[in-house]
Amino acid sequence: MATRLATRAVLAKVPNRAFLRVTGSNSAQLLNGLITTTIPWPPVGGFYSAFLAANGKMLYDVFLWPIREDKREGYLIEYDSRPSEAPPLAALLKKHVLRSKVRVEESPDEWEVWSAWGGNEPEASTRQWRHGSQGAVEPVWNDGITAWRGKDGSRIKDLRAMGMGDRIITRRGTSPDESQTHEPGSSEDYTVHRILHGVPEGSVELPALSALPLNSDLDLMGGIDFRKGCYVGQELTVRTYHTGVIRRRVFPVQIYPENESPREDATTDDSIPSMDPTPIKVTSSTSAIEREFRSSKLLVGLRGVGLAALRTPPPLTDGSDVSMHVETPSGSRYNVRPWIPTWWPKESITQGAHPES
Repeated sequence: MATRLATRAVLAKVPNRAFLRVTGSNSAQLLNGLITTTIPWPPVGGFYSAFLAANGKMLYDVFLWPIREDKREGYLIEYDSRPSEAPPLAALLKKHVLRSKVRVEESPDEWEVWSAWGGNEPEASTRQWRHGSQGAVEPVWNDGITAWRGKDGSRIKDLRAMGMGDRIITRRGTSPDESQTHEPGSSEDYTVHRILHGVPEGSVELPALSALPLNSDLDLMGGIDFRKGCYVGQELTVRTYHTGVIRRRVFPVQIYPENESPREDATTDDSIPSMDPTPIKVTSSTSAIEREFRSSKLLVGLRGVGLAALRTPPPLTDGSDVSMHVETPSGSRYNVRPWIPTWWPKESITQGAHPES
């Protein structure tokens, strides 16, 4: 049964998240040389970032939360806990500590992550877009990094996409204040909420040592500072920003049976099974177009919506000479239809690169 994106206020746990505690007088300096965004000092609240490999490919997408415990200042690093091709994050950090005054500790059972969205959510800070010459896009907030700040150090506005709501951390076993005002949702509800807003997250949708950050929408989500100093993986990322071309991105897609008509974009269908990462088969009357889209991949599918890595720009209208579909292990075949999230600067995606401004 098809349902439209709900506007009710919902509180749900974010699945598959773990924490590292990084403390010490050199913790900000160490992390600033490893992540894709600038560490604000003094800390102003949590924010979104990523760790890259030396070749510029994804390792972890993360949120960093400033902490002060027992007179020790530092950061909690929230990351995907599922096994992946990336080296363990704790080992990666310890490799770079050397003689720095930094302590890295795992905190597997101490914290939980929540997302609260919908209802009478206040508008986020004013955002504009800065366009790179070859298709990269940066959100520019009127109050900079502080736009992410929430009421206290344990919550932020999730600005990866407009409408994502608040991201909150609590001590395990305790609930946020929103538990009194929001409807309880499931972790699957959160995942669908993310998908409908075009937000990839974690090692399945951002495959370690495979995905490139600009192909994975990290620029759109505010996860890259193209003007900061050196960090691991910076060279390829910045070179792509100035001289490369963004030929692929992650798009939200609708999934529906091949013998049915597509639904409206922001609707789900509980009758469609969940889907693991799988290649998307592309058909067209033009062999060149089929070759361009042959590496398309569905990254996740849930309740009839998903996220897919596609050539840019993808076919967005029913009149296009391109059709995409996936097949389940049981042999069922489903059409895949991408759309552009309403919060994206559409002209950059549908019309190619802009002159830098």
